[in-house]
Amino acid sequence: MQKPSKVFGSRLYLYFELMMSINQLCGIAFVILSGYLFNTMGCGIKWPSKGNYGGVNFHGIFMASGLVFFQGEALLAYRFYRYDTKALSKFVHVAFHLLAIAFFSTGLSAMIIHKNKSDIDHFKSVHSWIGIGVMFVYVVQ
Repeated sequence: MQKPSKVFGSRLYLYFELMMSINQLCGIAFVILSGYLFNTMGCGIKWPSKGNYGGVNFHGIFMASGLVFFQGEALLAYRFYRYDTKALSKFVHVAFHLLAIAFFSTGLSAMIIHKNKSDIDHFKSVHSWIGIGVMFVYVVQ
């Protein structure tokens, strides 16, 4: 097994940095494009109120950001910080997981508030049940 100092100069590590940079750019582009999509669709991204469908868009952007971007960042934290202290990589890993949980919880609460204000029944679709299941498994694991 090579020591980390030898790995830093190798081509393999350079490819890793290149792929990590491409990954970060794709993640940031995903968040920007999702924000643009949800902000231009319907009445934009707004906290839900009666007669306002902004909560649906708020739900979409927060769920997408939490479950795709921040979860991906949390998973990559161990790889990216593998030559730093274990405490740092764990801290970054946990911080991104907590951000993911905060974002998708906010997205879920926006949808629940929207449905309460619009007098629509909750959890009537397969989408909602799969979403609750995914959230439960994500938080429990």
